[in-house]
Amino acid sequence: MTVMQKEIVTIDKLVIGGGGLARLASGMVAMVGGVLVGERVALQPRRQRGGYCEADLLELIDPSPWRVTPPCPHFGVCGGCDLQHAEPAQQAGIKGAILREHLLRGPLFDQPGLAAVWHEPLPSPRLFNYRQRIRLQVGGDFIPEFGFRRHRSHLLEPVESCLLAREEINLVLAEVSDSQPMRQLLGQCRELELLASPADGDVVLLLHFNRKPRPGDLKAATAAVAELPVRALTFEVEGYGVFGPIGVDGKDEALLRFSLPGLAGNGADLTLTVEPGGFCQVNPEQNLQLLEQMLAWLGDDKPQRVLDCHCGMGNFSLPLASLAGEVVGCDLQGAAIRSAKRNAGLNGVKNCRFVKQQAAAMVAELVAAGENFDCILLDPPRQGCADLVELLPRLDPERIIYISCDPATLHRDLVGLAKHGYLVRHLRMVDMFPQTAHMETIVLLEKSKRH
Repeated sequence: MTVMQKEIVTIDKLVIGGGGLARLASGMVAMVGGVLVGERVALQPRRQRGGYCEADLLELIDPSPWRVTPPCPHFGVCGGCDLQHAEPAQQAGIKGAILREHLLRGPLFDQPGLAAVWHEPLPSPRLFNYRQRIRLQVGGDFIPEFGFRRHRSHLLEPVESCLLAREEINLVLAEVSDSQPMRQLLGQCRELELLASPADGDVVLLLHFNRKPRPGDLKAATAAVAELPVRALTFEVEGYGVFGPIGVDGKDEALLRFSLPGLAGNGADLTLTVEPGGFCQVNPEQNLQLLEQMLAWLGDDKPQRVLDCHCGMGNFSLPLASLAGEVVGCDLQGAAIRSAKRNAGLNGVKNCRFVKQQAAAMVAELVAAGENFDCILLDPPRQGCADLVELLPRLDPERIIYISCDPATLHRDLVGLAKHGYLVRHLRMVDMFPQTAHMETIVLLEKSKRH
């Protein structure tokens, strides 16, 4: 491509991913990171991609009043955070505006009165030190290093603390490099996970190992647990499964524990557990607010039968059981179903049934059996629910709750469900991941009376 000249532009808006959008003098759209809406900046176009170009930020000419000095020394190099240059208290609003603009571009917002069901973004109780787990890449030719991938790179940015990680994780991370047993183990690791158990403050290490652990590895793991402020250490080997935990007498002692205050049927606390490596929300305090929002939207109109299509450890199923007559959950991960069943028993919940099965296959079986559910909950991975959109209406739900971590697939699926008469009644961006451009969204859809 022809080398483009430096240009001075004004940032029109931020888009999905946190990048800024501006127009060059030629009319071409330029995308640049590290900027905020309204800022006047000098940029250097770097690479053309179709009808737009990527650009590098050269100079801030007129900075935003919301701009702050990023507190992390790795910001701008590490690829983990996108928004540390923005005032923390403004970040939820920034992301809410990104989501709203993204959804406004499509037919979803042709729905009459949709503006009335849009809720202000839900900010996180913690803006830093909120993550209960982090996953670090491990590299180094002779001396193992661990850290995060650099922005737009496979190179490693070594770190010994992370401002997003909970304090108990950082206490462990600060000591890992000085532990000879850990250095030995890291030589055979691809990734290192540090997992905090929020209910008790303990930390568990999960090593993604290159091979099945040998006796020397198990000996080193025992020594590492004795040296470091951790409860246990577990190996995970691709193709072989999990080995351990080391440092405790049984598998249950390595479980991570979470408390959901007031979400049991009698107003008591729910206790949830998950195996190391199992999925759970990384921001426990914000997860509680998300659950409270879901239950508030359902209100006094209690569902009789609920289907949780991506139930995981029962994070949504078990609070919903306090309202519903029956909850059926499915998930393809065996560890998730084990956790969900264990958590139901732990809390004395009798009206939940959990099945190890892929969501679309489960729904197809339920449709074939002529079953109906008046409420369906969707909490899919990033690729969304395209395989469910045509099937779900055949279960005849009155309400669908959709929890999304990807605005693009959320928009696609909401448009598909609208064709079957399911209209948005409530929509709210949930800032589950402060300092990053990632966002969670909760949506309540209801079946139109005309269908």
